[in-house]
Amino acid sequence: MATFVGRPPRLSHRYCLLQLPLDLNDNQTMSNGLDLDNAIATLDDEGWNQRGTIHRCTFARIFAQNARIREDILEISLGVLQEDIVLRAETIEKRAIQMWENLPHFLRIDPQNSWNNKRAPVELLFLVYIRLENLNHQFLLQRTLIKQASTHTAKLLVIARDIFSNVLTIVNNRDSIRDFQIDFMLIICTHGLPSSAVLAVELLRQEQTSDSTSQPLPRSETVQDLSVFVACLGSIRPDSGSYSICERGCKFLKRILDTILSSAPAATSNLSTLAAQDPSWSTPLFGGNDGDFMRWLETMECEQESWTNFS
Repeated sequence: MATFVGRPPRLSHRYCLLQLPLDLNDNQTMSNGLDLDNAIATLDDEGWNQRGTIHRCTFARIFAQNARIREDILEISLGVLQEDIVLRAETIEKRAIQMWENLPHFLRIDPQNSWNNKRAPVELLFLVYIRLENLNHQFLLQRTLIKQASTHTAKLLVIARDIFSNVLTIVNNRDSIRDFQIDFMLIICTHGLPSSAVLAVELLRQEQTSDSTSQPLPRSETVQDLSVFVACLGSIRPDSGSYSICERGCKFLKRILDTILSSAPAATSNLSTLAAQDPSWSTPLFGGNDGDFMRWLETMECEQESWTNFS
């Protein structure tokens, strides 16, 4: 929540003793005595279950580990400028990558078969979410470095493509998780919108200038993927709690796609010209305090408040 609203956490981990829950199922957690001892004995040395099943506590363990990393990211993102911010970001990134690599194999999604129909849809949803949260650590770190250390955007684009690919996995298998709409909307809003925005803006920049990234986005594939996501956003019902966010995100992405695909002169105009033609371009995507959303588009400076309004 602190990441989403761009504010410091209400309670810092520095004032807490955070112990990871053991990876037990509900019945084992509520047991005691010899039964509990026997259940604990079945876990591996790190406290994970060895049956390859996903319990509530499995997700809770990952959530607790993510929280520690996320709070460190917020500390450098929301704090005052620091001389060693690049070094600190690298240290946090290494921890995030190490956490992912240390997860049991059954908790790491197979990139070659990300939606294995042999597993229950809820488990597949969890696996994608676990991967998205790990990638989001790196995404947030790159945003912070771009904002505070003026680093290049190339790495952010690579991470954004990975995030967006996983989001599309969920979108393309939406019928399988129809009973988990809250989780679906969470992924769409917190992961899909930010990553799709980065890709859309870069694709538009790529169309307008020759000074793009060292590895340009594949135009046809990116346009098709963004179109699929726009269609998903457009299908959100008005009675959904996330409708207003999805509606504005849909309009924003459609404007960029229309500009890219248009044969009119606007297709080669810069973003400032588009803002002059359509004043809604220069308004914050989702309201809030950022009255200069166009500046973010032009410079890719991911200001915390503007990005939070966006996502």
